[in-house]
Amino acid sequence: TGDTFNMNGLWGYSTVSGGSYCHDWDNKFRVILGSSQIPPTIDDHYVGAFVAEARPGAPSMTNDGNVIKVIYTVTHSFESSVTLAEAATQICCPWQDNGTGTGIGATPFLITRDIFEPVTVPTGGSITIQFELWFNGMPVEA
Repeated sequence: TGDTFNMNGLWGYSTVSGGSYCHDWDNKFRVILGSSQIPPTIDDHYVGAFVAEARPGAPSMTNDGNVIKVIYTVTHSFESSVTLAEAATQICCPWQDNGTGTGIGATPFLITRDIFEPVTVPTGGSITIQFELWFNGMPVEA
């Protein structure tokens, strides 16, 4: 693994030179959990069957040559038993707003969505999901 990158601006406050405010993600980065097993399509704007929304922890960002990996994890607890079968990453553009210049009112959208074999989380249980976004490369399958 090569250098570690600072993810400031994607998960938190960001400024441009001279200290000008250039919006921030203001915790708008979310993992959406659902129960649908309908395969993802290019037109997906949301999960098939919403169950919960969770905020991931701070990501790590590494590189190996020109391959950049952004890795983030979310753990979400449930008060009652649920079955999950899909997970997605949702963002809300900080530069799109309702005309106030605040980034408020931006429409959230998915940048990832995946389905998996259904998993039942028992009452009082939790689930942990890790995402890896790869740029300039693909994972090698064994």
